[in-house]
Amino acid sequence: MTDSQDRVALVNDVAEELLKCRQRGIERLDVDDKPQRRLDLPQLELLASVHGLSGAGSAVLGRIAAIKQLLRDKLVEFEVGAHKDEAALIRDLIFGGETGFVRYSAGDLLDNAAEKRDVADSRAFRVIWTAAVKSFANFLVESLYPESKPQTPPKTEPRPTVAKKRWAFYAVAALLAIAGVVWLITQIPAGSQGSGSHDPSDRKTASEPQRSPSSGRSAGPTHKEIAGARVGTNTYKDPRKLGATGPDIPFLQEVDVECKILAPTMDSVTYWYKIATAPWDGYFAPTNSFLNGDPPEGPYSHDVDNAVPDCSPDALPI
Repeated sequence: MTDSQDRVALVNDVAEELLKCRQRGIERLDVDDKPQRRLDLPQLELLASVHGLSGAGSAVLGRIAAIKQLLRDKLVEFEVGAHKDEAALIRDLIFGGETGFVRYSAGDLLDNAAEKRDVADSRAFRVIWTAAVKSFANFLVESLYPESKPQTPPKTEPRPTVAKKRWAFYAVAALLAIAGVVWLITQIPAGSQGSGSHDPSDRKTASEPQRSPSSGRSAGPTHKEIAGARVGTNTYKDPRKLGATGPDIPFLQEVDVECKILAPTMDSVTYWYKIATAPWDGYFAPTNSFLNGDPPEGPYSHDVDNAVPDCSPDALPI
């Protein structure tokens, strides 16, 4: 094959992967549950990596976030000049006007895009948006591989291994624990130290439920979970309605989780955690927005932590 033929083949591969993203839905690329399997997108992953390492994109957590950033940034460049309408069409098909999490299904996005352009013939519309995707694929290849397709993304300094990061985390946690013990010792009244006459009734057993500081009600054992959405994890008062919202949980914030509830109110969300840490206590957040025991660098294979118990009926909003 000549270089020209290689480039044409590459553009076709990128276009095919973009069409897969449109058909599946950008938030569902990693779904791996029968009958759907995790989409294989090697060219888009490589383009996203090159884009991030070029300095044009910021570091993001996860494959979906990296591909979303690539597409959003490059659509802004693509719409300059004669591609304004094509860029708007692709943006509607993939993001539907959403600037963060895309709540709409792939079918709804397609219908809305057709209705917005007053196109009733689905076959004719397919020809239009397929051509736009092919044009955008060519733009992606030209803008990120201006001369020839690189076999691998540019080399960077090696990232710390997961083991090293975990040891660093444990070291910091140990120092904080020691500091906490020292502080507690300084708070004990002088007369009570070493007296040896403590009343056993003053001691709380490990199995005794803790009190929720904000609501004053008794809560059962909780589980630690770490928020994994770089843009922040959304919270809702009732996951079955998605009306009232609460404050977002920052990226890598550790929170206590009381229980989980099955509420598939979004296409890409099945379970929700009930948060027990202020200021999010009493609110619910999508379980797949947390690491669920996976390392921050990936791979991400757990949409929910099955160790978290199901919520009882009285744990849900009325």
